[in-house]
Amino acid sequence: MSIPSLIGAVIGCFYGGWFSDKFVVWMARRNGGVMEAEHRLYLMFLAAAIFPAGLFIFGVGSNDGWAWPAPYVGLGFIGFGWGCAGDLSMAYLVDAYPDMVLEGMVGVAVVNNTLGCIFSFVASKWLDHSGVQNTFIAIGVLSFVFLMTTLPMIIWGKSARRWTRSRYQKFLEIRDGFGN
Repeated sequence: MSIPSLIGAVIGCFYGGWFSDKFVVWMARRNGGVMEAEHRLYLMFLAAAIFPAGLFIFGVGSNDGWAWPAPYVGLGFIGFGWGCAGDLSMAYLVDAYPDMVLEGMVGVAVVNNTLGCIFSFVASKWLDHSGVQNTFIAIGVLSFVFLMTTLPMIIWGKSARRWTRSRYQKFLEIRDGFGN
């Protein structure tokens, strides 16, 4: 069952990596040669559709005993979401705050591992209480909501970067030993 997830993840990494770089260059040309970090976020909408759909297909299909292709397609969609969402998010971080990539990666790792740890302890209880189908539907809805936070970032991301600019520069000065 890991093969469909692997295939989806490879496609997702290609989409979130190489293709997103090509897309950002194309968007910059359309924007008068100016590249905006938020251009990369437009590609997250596909992940916001495919990843939850994969969770729904796999959860309902596994619960209802669907024939083998459907749950495996769902796993491929889940793999795609895993593959591209993280890549696109990190690429946005690199584009928005290029001098603090390491710190951003550490922050992402801490949040990711904390949530993973919590989920490891509650997943079996959630599955026992709600069942496979309802649990996967709930996770699909939550993932859609989280991935759609892309929309406010597309709208207000540049303003947020302007708002944090002085703090970003102050952080870099302190980190690099030039601050007080």
